[in-house]
Amino acid sequence: MTVDAQEMLRRLLLAPVDPILADLNRLRVAAALVGLPPGGQLSFTALRKLLDLTDGNLGQHVRVLAETGYVDVTRTSHGRRPQSLYAITAAGRAAFERHSEALAAIMAAGGRPPA
Repeated sequence: MTVDAQEMLRRLLLAPVDPILADLNRLRVAAALVGLPPGGQLSFTALRKLLDLTDGNLGQHVRVLAETGYVDVTRTSHGRRPQSLYAITAAGRAAFERHSEALAAIMAAGGRPPA
């Protein structure tokens, strides 16, 4: 392998992944929200069912995403029941795109073209 090829491989392998989105469940939450039409929201219940997570597990992940500024939380009530709605923020969308590009670079380093 030439020095140039080694350096290119090194850069691919060291692509900066987002530490928040490196957690698979947070990545899945972000992906579900990024996939919505602009302004789209999902309820806690819809996210829980979609991702097959427990209430506690999902609650912890969306809390981290909200604290990071990647997800907006809107609290409303549905009849007498409180409801939380989640939407991706511009910062969350940008972080998801950067993270996806870093993962694609790492996969490319393994000889696999990005999907």
